[in-house]
Amino acid sequence: MTDLSLELQAAIIAKLKADPGVQAVVGNNPPRVYDDVPSGPTFPYISLGDNQVTPDDSDCIDAQEIFWQIDGWVRDPRYPMEKKLSKAVVDALDDANFSIPGVTVTFCYLNTINYLHDPDGITRHVAISFRFAIQAA
Repeated sequence: MTDLSLELQAAIIAKLKADPGVQAVVGNNPPRVYDDVPSGPTFPYISLGDNQVTPDDSDCIDAQEIFWQIDGWVRDPRYPMEKKLSKAVVDALDDANFSIPGVTVTFCYLNTINYLHDPDGITRHVAISFRFAIQAA
């Protein structure tokens, strides 16, 4: 199995940064979408969280299922901004088409959304999990 998650990671970041709905929530100069969050980031922003890669070698294909968490961060003790951010991410990625050289993305589906409170009382965190099926083209 060749781990294709690096190629998928770049495509996820590019798709989120280019999406007008995401830009409307996290800004667009540049969009605050990170795989490596800078110190002291401006809120709200999106970061790539943990991922899990599992082989799916059925039917003689070298495929993978990848579960990827996309994290949204807002500085607002109420839900509306957090829900706007999660909606923008889901609209951008759920059932989206990806164009990745050398990789075929069979599907991308929303798996779960978890809304979380940070202990500081003003930061809210939404953890959005997606399920991908991919294979080398």
